[in-house]
Amino acid sequence: MPKSVWNLPNVVSMTRIAGAGLIVYFGLINVNDVAVFWVFVWGSITDWLDGYLARKLDQQTAFGAALDPIADRLYILTAIVVLLIRNLIPFVVVALIVLREVVMALHLIRASRAGYAPPAVHYVGKAGTLLILYAVPFVFLGASQTIFADPARWTGLAFLGWGVVTYWVAAIMYLNQYRNVRHASA
Repeated sequence: MPKSVWNLPNVVSMTRIAGAGLIVYFGLINVNDVAVFWVFVWGSITDWLDGYLARKLDQQTAFGAALDPIADRLYILTAIVVLLIRNLIPFVVVALIVLREVVMALHLIRASRAGYAPPAVHYVGKAGTLLILYAVPFVFLGASQTIFADPARWTGLAFLGWGVVTYWVAAIMYLNQYRNVRHASA
């Protein structure tokens, strides 16, 4: 019997998707950078929690496996656009992240059309995503009027730089995985 997509781990992931709306609200409409920081704390907790619950409760589904990276990307893209609009990060950072996502999306489409499965997720890809997900809330906190603003901003920008580099290293590794599989089957 197939597992339901309406299980606890998937609902937890969906709360992260709903959090993207809160990022826009607190980041642009009712500017509250500390609230955005806490939305990201929730997002980080749920990013770990959904996978843990799926394994612990034996509720892993194909839907959940697809939903988790979508939620991560939505969080990242929403936040970096808000940060860009507010001039809290440079355009080049946003361009590099978006370009990486476009390159990977085109690669996945090409691989799928050729009959190849998506590449296995590896620790470098997870590390890049994690660095960016950790960077963004600190950049927001760095824009707040708290005593933590200056150290938070520099911490966020450092993690963001490392994250972008790691994100691209992971992309190159994924593209090499595809190339190796393609050559092995030729």
